[in-house]
Amino acid sequence: MKSVLHFGSFGDTAFAKQLSLAIEGKKVMVLLDENSHRECLSALFQLVDGLSEAEIVELPSGEQNKTLEMCEAVWSTLTECQFSRKDVLIALGGGVICDMGGFIAALYKRGMDCIYVPTTLLAMVDASVGGKTGVDFGPFKNHLGVFNEPSHIFFDDHFLLTLPEKEIVNGLAEMIKHYLLIGDREKLVQMRSADFIINLEQIEQSVAIKKNVVEQDPNEKGLRKTLNLGHTVAHGLEGFLLDKEPMDHGLAVAHGLLVEAKIAENGGLLKPDDFQFIEDVLSANFEWQKLKKEDLEDIYNLMLNDKKNDSAVPSMVLLTALGQPILDQKVSKDMFTQAMVDVNFV
Repeated sequence: MKSVLHFGSFGDTAFAKQLSLAIEGKKVMVLLDENSHRECLSALFQLVDGLSEAEIVELPSGEQNKTLEMCEAVWSTLTECQFSRKDVLIALGGGVICDMGGFIAALYKRGMDCIYVPTTLLAMVDASVGGKTGVDFGPFKNHLGVFNEPSHIFFDDHFLLTLPEKEIVNGLAEMIKHYLLIGDREKLVQMRSADFIINLEQIEQSVAIKKNVVEQDPNEKGLRKTLNLGHTVAHGLEGFLLDKEPMDHGLAVAHGLLVEAKIAENGGLLKPDDFQFIEDVLSANFEWQKLKKEDLEDIYNLMLNDKKNDSAVPSMVLLTALGQPILDQKVSKDMFTQAMVDVNFV
């Protein structure tokens, strides 16, 4: 099943009507966290018919709460409220809520309908698109999950007005990744500028890049692996820091993009000028976080258990040029360590 994508504003009667039609005649659960509850729910209730009787389930925000235990609590509520497979779960929130909502819906009674209303830039351009769902397992990011596309995704950039600046920056990392993968140097130059403004058109363009890849390879057998650019290192960093000072996913991806570009340059795959361009774009948007050199072995060991691996050495997507990714590049601990040192992350 392919998701139906809707771009607009719930302030527009026609846009809100589309969600009303998608839930018509169904019992509805709205899954959210305290942030989307506070900032987004009341507006949605005012503008969308059919939500007045919805069951509201609030989960605590944060990656550390993306667990099976939280899912079990929601499945219990669905069961107690006698939801059927024909009813619908609306995931209203950021990437964690979308990932968990899709996972919960996929497993409940072997699959109930799910609708995403992403409220962060990161969720709009990444987590909501492509049907990947899941939860973390200890320090291992998205270690448990299934492919399950929502029936509808509703994109309203007005939700971005509720976000702190760091949440906008988080989403930029995935947008930069998309433009690196297709080699859109002009767009990347724009994103390096302080005048770059996120709007619905920019979101739709970024979503289209990911959607095009996913439709060609929905179950990640080949082409879709390119979307993991930056993510092997990112997931290692996130897992290592989860019980210390958690790093936001977008910031981790930005670190991963730079480190993996340096690995490619050090290995003679990427020209120094291209690496410098990538570094300039990323450094214009992100503040870098340093780690201790003694932490690198633990981070590397987490990368060894990354779900994308099929060998005893981490596999990464590396760039040979802007718009030219190559898959399944084996990266040794020495290669990873050297790159981390070269970009001054230790």
